[in-house]
Amino acid sequence: MPQTELNPNVYRSHTHYENLKRWKAIFAEVLNVYVQTKHLPAVVAITYDDELPPNRKLGADGIHYIADVELAVAKATGDDTGLRELWLRLVAGEELSSAATARLAVKAGRIFDIRGLAPQLYFRSIRRGRKDRRFVPSGEAA
Repeated sequence: MPQTELNPNVYRSHTHYENLKRWKAIFAEVLNVYVQTKHLPAVVAITYDDELPPNRKLGADGIHYIADVELAVAKATGDDTGLRELWLRLVAGEELSSAATARLAVKAGRIFDIRGLAPQLYFRSIRRGRKDRRFVPSGEAA
């Protein structure tokens, strides 16, 4: 069967297929950024060499992200200690079977999506516009 066709034994609908695909992608992004953030040092020495990249350190936003991801993983795994152990092994960098990883990716990816933990959404900064150019709903004119 070509890969473009949906397998009726796995996917209920095309929307279900798209959701699973999105959740797995979010899971991979969150796992990657979570591991990178966990390895950031809390204190950074100064480098005087301009050719070296600046040192990154663990700040408040990174600490909040780590805590939010860990709470989401606890919610996704629930009482299943096997899935929790699987998450810890993935964070440690172990290569695991694709079936077990897919099961965790769907469960955790859904929670990551609901809670907005995708890195491009979580770390985005919203710029505030000028006060004289903000939208004012009709009837509330100043």
